Amino acid sequence: MEGMSLYEIDARIKAIIDGIMDAADENGEVGEIDLTELHELQEARETKLENIALYAKNLAVEASAIKAEEITLADRRKRLEKKCERLKGILINAMKEDGNKKISSSRFEAVLRDNKKTEIIDAEKIPDEFMITKVEKNPDKTAIKKAIEDGQDVAGAAVVINTTITIK
Repeated sequence: MEGMSLYEIDARIKAIIDGIMDAADENGEVGEIDLTELHELQEARETKLENIALYAKNLAVEASAIKAEEITLADRRKRLEKKCERLKGILINAMKEDGNKKISSSRFEAVLRDNKKTEIIDAEKIPDEFMITKVEKNPDKTAIKKAIEDGQDVAGAAVVINTTITIK
C-alpha cells in the first residue's frame, strides 16, 4: 500500500469491490471473502488524505507567513523611499540656495533638472475640451446570478458551484 497514489488506491478498492460483485451468485449472495486487503487500502486511503490535508495546511501557513513578510517589507520599502525623498529635497533646496545645478565628488554626482508637468488643482473646473471620457463596461455578476437563479437565461453566463475546503 505504501508508495501507492490516491488514484491507485481508489482504483484498487474499486477493483476489489467489482470482484466481490462479480463473485456474487444470482441471489446476490457472496461466500467467504477475505477483506483484509480492502481494510488495509481504506486505512491507506485515510492516511493519504490526512497527509494531503496536512501538507495543504502547512503550505497555507507558509504562504501566510510569506504574505506577512511581504507586507513588512513593503512597509519598510515605503519608509526608506520617503526618507530618500526627504533627503533629496534637502539636497535640492541646498543646491537651489547656492545656485548650483551640479555637485559631485569621487563618490557621487547630483544634477538638478527642471521638468515641466501639469498639475491638476481642481478637476471640476477643467473645461470639457480638456477632459477624457472613459466608458467601461463590466458584467454585473450579482445581477446576473440573481437573474439566472430566478430562471432567466443570460447568454454568456452561468452560475457554477465552486467547492472550497477549509483546513484548520
